[in-house]
Amino acid sequence: TLAETQQLLRYARSVAKTESQTAEIEESLLRLGTWQAVGSHPFSAAEWHSFRTADLATCARAFLARGDVSRVALLWRRHAHDEKLRGDLAGALQTFPSRGDVVSLAQWLKCEALPNIKTAQQRLDVDSWLEQRSRALEATPGCLTDALLLASLAAEKLSRHETSQAGNALLLSTPQQFIAAREHNRVMRKGPTSGAAFLHAQLLDLVQLQKKHSLSLTLDAYAQLSFSDISRVFLDRVAAPELLGDAYKTHFLPYAQLHRLDHAQIAQQYCVDCMNTRKHWEPRVLQLMRCLSSECMDTGASVPMPLTTARMSALRAYADIALEAMRRSAVPWSAPMDAAMESALQLLKLYADSDPEISRLHLDAAEHIRLMRLKRMLMSYGLGDFHISNTRMALPLLQCLVRRTDEDVMSDMLQL
Repeated sequence: TLAETQQLLRYARSVAKTESQTAEIEESLLRLGTWQAVGSHPFSAAEWHSFRTADLATCARAFLARGDVSRVALLWRRHAHDEKLRGDLAGALQTFPSRGDVVSLAQWLKCEALPNIKTAQQRLDVDSWLEQRSRALEATPGCLTDALLLASLAAEKLSRHETSQAGNALLLSTPQQFIAAREHNRVMRKGPTSGAAFLHAQLLDLVQLQKKHSLSLTLDAYAQLSFSDISRVFLDRVAAPELLGDAYKTHFLPYAQLHRLDHAQIAQQYCVDCMNTRKHWEPRVLQLMRCLSSECMDTGASVPMPLTTARMSALRAYADIALEAMRRSAVPWSAPMDAAMESALQLLKLYADSDPEISRLHLDAAEHIRLMRLKRMLMSYGLGDFHISNTRMALPLLQCLVRRTDEDVMSDMLQL
């Protein structure tokens, strides 16, 4: 029975004559306690004898192959002196099942296994496995968070406690151990490999995209996109133009700011692309113009806000979009476009004295609006083919208009 085996081992320890015999018996007692803790079966002398002489590293591999992290952790805690057990960590991890409990494994690795790694090569081997398993988990539906959890372990740097231990090892080592400890300290201080750190950053961004922005991407698809491309997806996926404002504030702007992008420049290029590729581009462009203008002026304010670098960028992008929209608008233009033109003119006028470039953009916008209105007036009289650049025809045209009796003919003549 178990009690008889314990009694027999205690008696053998009491009559041991050498330190080696005592140590061997102590190890047997320790293994007996371990076998009792990890086993859920009745006591069997044959099974106990098999475990007493078993290779603990092989036992750890068998437990991990079943996904039994708790028993592996127990082996590590009770047999910290077994160098082969601890040195086989990377090999044991290779047996961990693809559908195993990643959370429990990561917790054990972080709290117990990784802090007690003895060599730099072993840490590199474990990091290599963590990176490979993270990529495999990312490709498995529903396992993105688990992939990030393992990648974060590979990307972690040496803690202060571990650094202190490595420093102490340098003082207490033999010459051979001194060299090994110094190399370990150098590699561990160096931090994660560039591949592990890069993978961790990618997976972290993928998790944030999924949780905060409801955007699911595979790692392969994500790697093909830039941060700017992803920020444009937040705008492009919105089918209804009236919802663009919410997408801009909730998804596009926070993501662009997180990655320190020039969001105004991205919005400007997106608007130009819309004009080039979409037949009905006007509602989307005008909606984004309102978003940019709100960054430059508080609602209902009559005085300009301080012209910071970010506000200057937004104002320039807003002006460029407005001018491009004017150039592409058909005559006569829509009422929303007319309101947007007037708002652009007022906003640029408000900041015209603050910056020479804004002043130039204001003058360009004012001149463009004047010519558009002149062309619209000419079309109302059936003179759509008249080239307003031909100033020599202005006098004959005035003579033509002066003979008309329309109500607005006098204001039209003054405009001409």
